[in-house]
Amino acid sequence: MTAPLADPAVRRVALVRLRVGLGDLVCSMPALRRLRDARPDLRVSLITWAEMAPVVDRMAGLVDELLPFPGAEGIPERAPDPAGWAPFLVAAAQRRFDLALQVYGDRPAANRVTAALGARLTGGFAPTGWQPPSGTGGLHLRYPLDVHEVDRHLRLFEHLGLPPGAPAPMSFPLSGGG
Repeated sequence: MTAPLADPAVRRVALVRLRVGLGDLVCSMPALRRLRDARPDLRVSLITWAEMAPVVDRMAGLVDELLPFPGAEGIPERAPDPAGWAPFLVAAAQRRFDLALQVYGDRPAANRVTAALGARLTGGFAPTGWQPPSGTGGLHLRYPLDVHEVDRHLRLFEHLGLPPGAPAPMSFPLSGGG
């Protein structure tokens, strides 16, 4: 099987990044820059909390859209909105993701959210003690506890086929447009 980030048939990617902090999203940006440089053809949807929209807007060159997350059991940032779950899944299904990646961290609940998106391929971080479902073809990487957050994301994307290279610097644009 071709690594999904090197596979031209993979065009629509969901990134499940359920953090509420600016720093968390900024730590994702070097890997997102490398991903965009290597695969400008990808349509990248970032799944996170609706109030992160102003931050995601500033990531416009790296992320194509925000798909607002209603919360789920086991995600500690806030209580889930049960009424929002079904519309969220409908919105995810409409996007027909080729690949959904858990890029949240060491939380099995995030893997359940990622699997619920209905993507053709599912992968991302494999939390401590969690076993990836059979048939996922090595698309998970054990969550690396011993490295900086920036390097975790770069390692994951390289594991999934992103060409190795120097990491892009951490930065945050003062206005939209990446």
